[in-house]
Amino acid sequence: MWIAVPIVADVMKKIQLCSHAALFPVVSIVIIVFLVAQLVAIILPVPFYYWPFLDYPMYSKTRVENELVNENLELVGIVPDGRERRITRQELGLSFFKFNDWLIPRLRDNQNDPSIQVYVEILRAIDHGAFQSIRIQAAPVRISRAGISEAPIQVFRVVDLQSIGGG
Repeated sequence: MWIAVPIVADVMKKIQLCSHAALFPVVSIVIIVFLVAQLVAIILPVPFYYWPFLDYPMYSKTRVENELVNENLELVGIVPDGRERRITRQELGLSFFKFNDWLIPRLRDNQNDPSIQVYVEILRAIDHGAFQSIRIQAAPVRISRAGISEAPIQVFRVVDLQSIGGG
């Protein structure tokens, strides 16, 4: 404690030497930058990594009544005889965000991405290798004043597991 007191006193002397007039332009510039960043976030949609300058309300995209909301992305495994089973993110050991924002887009758009090979092997091994393909789909909901109702399944792509990588 007695060592910190001289350090604090020294810092206080330096602060007193610095005039308030010299700090005014710096503080003003910082405030202006924050206000401009917030204004840009309100006018233009911004990616999530611009926190705390995000689009409102409550940092998410606004929804209009009866709009389809596709937040429930799913993988469905299909066996040769046509039976289907939903594959959960927990089976793949992925978080919600890594499953929805990382794996699903890569399976849907860029199947030759080497970073998905581990997950393709896990998909091949689920149910003792019974799946021949997987379907990437969304289970959208419609939000209205009457409540939330399910909408028809939207299929994005059916991926043949044997066609990906070294299958």
